[in-house]
Amino acid sequence: MSGAPNAESYARTIQSPGTVGVRFGVRGVELTLCLGVLVGLLACAPKKGVVVSGTPNAAPQAAADTTAASQESTRPSSGFAWSVLGTSTQVTLMGSIHVGFDGLYPLPEPMLRAFRESTTLAMELALDQEPPERITELLVQSATLPKGQTLHDCLSEEAWLRYQDFAVRHEDQAKFFNGYRPWFVAVFLSGEKSELNGYDPNQGLDLYFFNQRGSRRVVGVEKAQDHVRALAELPAATQELMLLEQLDAMKQSEDELASVVQLWKAGDADGLAQEMFGQFDDPQYAPVYDALIVKRNEHMTKQIETWLAGKERIFVVLGAGHFVGKDGIVARLKHDGWVPHRL
Repeated sequence: MSGAPNAESYARTIQSPGTVGVRFGVRGVELTLCLGVLVGLLACAPKKGVVVSGTPNAAPQAAADTTAASQESTRPSSGFAWSVLGTSTQVTLMGSIHVGFDGLYPLPEPMLRAFRESTTLAMELALDQEPPERITELLVQSATLPKGQTLHDCLSEEAWLRYQDFAVRHEDQAKFFNGYRPWFVAVFLSGEKSELNGYDPNQGLDLYFFNQRGSRRVVGVEKAQDHVRALAELPAATQELMLLEQLDAMKQSEDELASVVQLWKAGDADGLAQEMFGQFDDPQYAPVYDALIVKRNEHMTKQIETWLAGKERIFVVLGAGHFVGKDGIVARLKHDGWVPHRL
């Protein structure tokens, strides 16, 4: 890049509404916080890029079903999905880590069959109803500091000095970040790090099923403004900690998502919960866990239970982290008397 880009031009150098997990290290513990489409928009931003002009094109239903059927016999039955019998229907819960990686496709046959039999696709955000341009606008509006304030004003002097190590090596990005809040910088850099490690936000399961939705109705479990608000309302100290952890991660060459990918491939829900939340005991991160995991899981579970009481066959794709652990959707459904079965 030549010179420091302004907020609008930089935010619009986006390829597509892909998704990726946000990852922060806490005293060596890795945490993946699934934020759906928001982080994917930022993950794609550093590219030379194509300005977003709309949502991904949908494949015709017949073509989608043919593609799915052709994959059925080429992969053993495994995956990160549950089936829940409702009053008069069946709801499938699909856990995604939002990025493409080696060995993700072709998908397991039970997962594809459940998708073919569904009439509705539920996602964290309904991409056909919330255009990427609008999501980007919400992000920029919420993250932009008031006139006269800079990132420096949001950080302690110790944190600012640590940030300068990054700034001198990435001058153009630092100039761009100067007008934004710490949470935005942390999320942006997290998406960039995952791409540097070879993960593709445009090949995640969310977009895979969205692009093959055909005539299926698409519904969002949440709204983009709720995602953004959860981040924007984090305490200043928590935002600073998020940024510092991400700056440390940027210095490391290790692939921090590798263990999560392996656990997902193995269908190891308990292992994934331990990896993501097992040592989540730093009180400074309590607001992050409560806002981005606990409260969202409560809302998502209530919505899924509404669908279980209905008659539509719904295929739900959410971040895998929302399903696992003591505060996860699967545990909450069991507590309420439902019986999720692994596919």
